[in-house]
Amino acid sequence: MADGNKMKSNQDLASKLKDFRKKVSASDWDDALKLTEHALNIAATDLELAYRIMQRAHNIEPEHQSVLTAHAEIKARLKLASSNALKPASSLIHKVKSAPFQGHLERAKSKALQNWQLVPANLKTPMMLLFMLPWILFSVYQLLWASPRFESQAQVIVKQPDAAATLDPAMALLSGFGVASGGSDTQVVMVYIHSNDMLNYLENELNLRAHFSSYSVDFFSRLHKWNEQEEFLEYYKQHVGVLASSESGIITIQVQAFEQEYALRLNQAIVQRAEWFINNIGHMLAKEQLAFARNEHALTEQKLHVAQTDLLNFQERYNLLDPTAEGAALQQITYGIESQLSVKHAELKALKSVMSDTAPAVMAAQAEIDALTEQLKLERQRLSPNQMIDMTRVGSSSAKQLSVGEILAGYSDLKVAMELALQAYTSSLISLEKSRIEAYRKLQYLVTIESPTLPEDARYPERLYNIILFAVLGLLLFGIVRIVVATIKELTT
Repeated sequence: MADGNKMKSNQDLASKLKDFRKKVSASDWDDALKLTEHALNIAATDLELAYRIMQRAHNIEPEHQSVLTAHAEIKARLKLASSNALKPASSLIHKVKSAPFQGHLERAKSKALQNWQLVPANLKTPMMLLFMLPWILFSVYQLLWASPRFESQAQVIVKQPDAAATLDPAMALLSGFGVASGGSDTQVVMVYIHSNDMLNYLENELNLRAHFSSYSVDFFSRLHKWNEQEEFLEYYKQHVGVLASSESGIITIQVQAFEQEYALRLNQAIVQRAEWFINNIGHMLAKEQLAFARNEHALTEQKLHVAQTDLLNFQERYNLLDPTAEGAALQQITYGIESQLSVKHAELKALKSVMSDTAPAVMAAQAEIDALTEQLKLERQRLSPNQMIDMTRVGSSSAKQLSVGEILAGYSDLKVAMELALQAYTSSLISLEKSRIEAYRKLQYLVTIESPTLPEDARYPERLYNIILFAVLGLLLFGIVRIVVATIKELTT
């Protein structure tokens, strides 16, 4: 009955406030100082309505001194009158509406209070509530609920073949042995093991997500169904550790799983896939490098063949084995005729000194000199750069005539082209051999030093270590909180 009267009183107060809102202007309704003046004027006749008006003024200007003073004054007067206006109407309405449930709520609060009072006082301390209780719950989880994890370990290393054993010392120097890339190869293996490609392969082969998200695993340790691919990858990295020794280059793979046999099979699959990856990269690089070198060598070989063909065709066309050598031979013949001609001239002078010009010996010597002179002219014409040679005379089917100089120039060009092509071919052979060596060096193999092991006992979680670590961190956090609270109390007192 009392609640009904309070409800009716608040409804009347809300109606009065609504009538007041209609009487004042919009600017006064939003002005805290104007509302304060109205409230002070109304306080003499209706203290509850004045307090409601001052509540609005206080909401508009909560820090204005005049508003604060008037609000405090009317509130004090209202307390003396013991009015219901200090309680919001909404709380009273809610109280009436929830009356059927109020009894249940009160009984629940009473029972909870009784149970709390039964708890010993020494268990209600901040130390117990903030440190001991969480530590006990964590210890129970670690000892009774946390799922065991088994770890399988394997050790591998990336090796390259000894290409120096297959070469002679000269080619070994050309190939530049001594430059190793073991460090980078090790990093490549480590990155690939933790990659999405490896994760997808393991998912297809071993149904990895189903194992890690099994309901037989405790809630805090398993992978949940709603986890995305990125979260799955992070979870996989947490359960597959990859360590590498900077000195020896040995890669240690540590795989955790919730079953012994599954940990072994998972580690074996990772090692096999990593071995396939390394071998595939090495063969692919070697094939590409060798293919490029062979294509380049084929081009130089083709150029050499063209140069040789052109030179042979030139020799066959002009029926000349070596124009340079033949030119030297013609020159030698010319020099021989000139030498003979000089001797004959000397003999003719000697004969004329003792014989007449009509003597048979003199006439014979003169005829011989004339023949040698005519032959000398012919030989000099053959050697002349401007003298055209009839190619029909040397077996050519065409009537084209070329000078000796043109023939020598053409032959020299073809000879130089062939020599350059031969040099390029020789260099290409060396490059091809070097590329073959480099390609052989790029062949890498993942050698298993320690095969994946079958775990017998669960290595994780490390229960004692986790419990002690939680206790240490909890004590540190509790100490920090106590210091902060004490500092705040000291500053506020």
